Amino acid sequence: MTRTSGVSRACSSPSGTVGTYDPANPEVPFLRAIPANNVNCFPNNTLPTLASEMTQQNVSWKFYTTSLTSSNDFLNSFPTVNNLAPPPTPASPDPSGIAIGQTSFDDDALGTMAGPVQRHLPAFSWLVAPTAYSEHPGVSTSCAGENWVTDRINAVQRGPDWSSSVLVLTWDDFGGFYDHIAPANVDALGYGFRVPFLVISPFAYANGSSARSPHISDALLDFTTVLRFAEDVFHLDALGERDDHSQPDRFFELLDTTKNHSPVILTRHCIPLLHAAGGAHFLDNAMNLHVGDTLTIANDANASHTITKQETGPPVVNFTIPPNGRATTGRFTTAGTFHLICSNPACTNNLTVNVT
Repeated sequence: MTRTSGVSRACSSPSGTVGTYDPANPEVPFLRAIPANNVNCFPNNTLPTLASEMTQQNVSWKFYTTSLTSSNDFLNSFPTVNNLAPPPTPASPDPSGIAIGQTSFDDDALGTMAGPVQRHLPAFSWLVAPTAYSEHPGVSTSCAGENWVTDRINAVQRGPDWSSSVLVLTWDDFGGFYDHIAPANVDALGYGFRVPFLVISPFAYANGSSARSPHISDALLDFTTVLRFAEDVFHLDALGERDDHSQPDRFFELLDTTKNHSPVILTRHCIPLLHAAGGAHFLDNAMNLHVGDTLTIANDANASHTITKQETGPPVVNFTIPPNGRATTGRFTTAGTFHLICSNPACTNNLTVNVT
């Protein structure tokens, strides 16, 4: 699901309303104005989506979220566009394919046993970070989002489905004010500024003329590239012009199915220093790293803080982080227990780092 400017996701049109598409105004697809408050809402309709096509072809799918009303993108549009009823609840999950509860993805990815049956991921999954981990300014921190994603990737790598999985990690915002590469004008909507696009898989391997190296590709992609890839894998019809099956599937320039990479379990490398009414504090009291790792501290507090890095004995290193700034501890070259001590009187806890 993509964001549309000026659209409220906290409302929907009356039951039975059919959305229309005006070719003269292609930038406002499938919207309807509510006269009472003049708020644009997604109408109830049965427009085909990747989810509805997968359902018709008996391809399993889930949209994992912590809540239907308070997740990062709220999901009001998702059940409305898909005409799904009744909405799922924690007591009655999955009538629509939407899975409520953050641990549900972890349980499926890790292959947790549900009685005598091992859980698995569906054939296709959407996973949206909760608001607190969404990396949006003011409601989240980059560290929180980075660590949340790291844990989810590790869950898949540790689980029974890794050998046949392709993970796509991307963002709906590009996170800046400038891009030196002008967006391509591909159709009436055009492209926006570039966003990161990462592929994690046993088969991840850039190939063809667009490959700079096995790990970097210059292939021109957009969000519909993921739709097209799913459509090709599951033999589904195209949903629009951008995923037109007459064009080459550029996603395959990022994969080589003759490869079989082993999992690379990721280590959390970032921790935020948060601001609260009682004073600044580290998000956690302790964390584990490996020899050779570095640790980034993101100061999301409203004042500068001096951090003392102290081993169980010398040496001692001090560094100061300005408000909304970042600093790294330097590389941990030996195993041991390190203490990161916040010397500002407003700090309410310190951080213990166990390096192995």
